[in-house]
Amino acid sequence: PKGYVYTARPAYLPGETIGVRGILRGVEDGSYSVAEGKEHTIRVLDSDGRLIWGGERRLSEFGTLDAEFALDGAAAIGGYTVLVSPADDEKTVYRGAFRVEPFRLQKMSLELSAPRKVYFRGETVELSVSARYYWGEPVADRSVRVELPDGRSTVGRTDREGVLSVSFDTTGLTPGTRMAFSARIEGEDVR
Repeated sequence: PKGYVYTARPAYLPGETIGVRGILRGVEDGSYSVAEGKEHTIRVLDSDGRLIWGGERRLSEFGTLDAEFALDGAAAIGGYTVLVSPADDEKTVYRGAFRVEPFRLQKMSLELSAPRKVYFRGETVELSVSARYYWGEPVADRSVRVELPDGRSTVGRTDREGVLSVSFDTTGLTPGTRMAFSARIEGEDVR
């Protein structure tokens, strides 16, 4: 048997509704088969291995099943496991996972900007990375890592205005390459 169990999102907040889905197949004579209508048990375990929800669902004609349940508002933070098994065979278990994370409002934001949207090979991109606290003050003298389109990264510090300037020479890129830059404040979960 083969199966894939997943949730609608990889992470949830305590109190949110979780959507569990599964795609389950049997294997007969080297081909996949669907046991339409076969009953399956779904169990959800919290980060301490405690059962927090359970239910029974039947496979659809396409070999899928789904369920929804609400997390408690005081649900434990951490990794959760979803176990799905045929009601008549508890030894066969399909696994999925999701995380429960607390809500954290980021206190800073990053903005990347360049004077133009299009550059030709051989030109230099002058990128400006601006870091600000959400209440408007600049994030001064902080280490920022910038990922460059060629796979390299560079690290610099913001000035007193919360700005880091980065230059990138496009000479080594293949013509027509889409350039993607990203930045993050080191030591913070801010991208």
